[in-house]
Amino acid sequence: MRAIFIFTVFTLSVASSLFLTAEKAYGWGFGGDSKTKISDKIITDSLVRNLSCNNISTAAIYAAIRDDAFDEVRNIPTENWAFNSGGFPIANCWALSSTQRMFSYLARYNESSVDHSEEQTRKVLNMIRRSEPSLDYDHPEKVREFPLRNYEVFKLSENSLGQGYFKGGQNLWTDMANGISGETGKVRRFKGEVEYNQSFRFFRFGNIGMGAGSGARDQGTNVETANQLMRNLSGKRLTLINLRVDQTTQHVVMAKSFTKDASGVIRFTVYDSNQPVRDQSVIFDPTSQQFYAPTVLGTNAALGTFIVSEDERGDFERALLKHYQAVCK
Repeated sequence: MRAIFIFTVFTLSVASSLFLTAEKAYGWGFGGDSKTKISDKIITDSLVRNLSCNNISTAAIYAAIRDDAFDEVRNIPTENWAFNSGGFPIANCWALSSTQRMFSYLARYNESSVDHSEEQTRKVLNMIRRSEPSLDYDHPEKVREFPLRNYEVFKLSENSLGQGYFKGGQNLWTDMANGISGETGKVRRFKGEVEYNQSFRFFRFGNIGMGAGSGARDQGTNVETANQLMRNLSGKRLTLINLRVDQTTQHVVMAKSFTKDASGVIRFTVYDSNQPVRDQSVIFDPTSQQFYAPTVLGTNAALGTFIVSEDERGDFERALLKHYQAVCK
């Protein structure tokens, strides 16, 4: 059974988290664009092709990203699911989209010398959780959460998480599914970390703009959002977008790329956690100047569309720059 896709949104009192809206989008991270020559090496891996160590910068890394790096075959091999948080049933679309973006940038596929240690699995689970749990030594029965500061590139021997899922044996997907010993003895697994991430986003008071409205946004704002998305995606900057049907029906997807036809219709290719096997489309119609996503949300109605979570980008950029600087030496 397909998991519930509805991302229930509280009304004015409590709302799902909005870190940055379209008006503040296209944040290019931490600004690490200064060029550094390290060596004459040329790097090719599952993310980049022909990245020159003569010119290591955030912009250079984005420019070298392969056309097939974000292929749907590398989507997380599990559907969105519902769970109870704070007495409310919610689903994991935002957290799964965030996690998909993290894997898209930081996972390296078809690698040798893969680390299957519990410590490595813990690092990846922390990146999914977006925090680092630690025992409170004054109250040993409690766990304190600290913002995760260090994101890292990590290796997989398979071509995708899904390949590990179907192959079985020891691989990152089974390592995360089987879990590791948590700080209080409770087992930490992939699903629990995703749910923590989603609950954290859902119970933040910061999304009055998305939660208070209903349905589509005004045409001028939509044109701005479409332009921001095209700029982001032209630079291989994967972007999370929240699609609003109404106040209580919203869904977050991850935009990967776009095409524009002769009539000006823009088709954004998106990862949809409800349909991870095949990417879907969000459409911007230049005549109505509205967004539509019938294959995602099952409605032909115009949708309110918000760019969200741009603040995460800097974490991935720092990790990428650090990784390729080390590889170049």
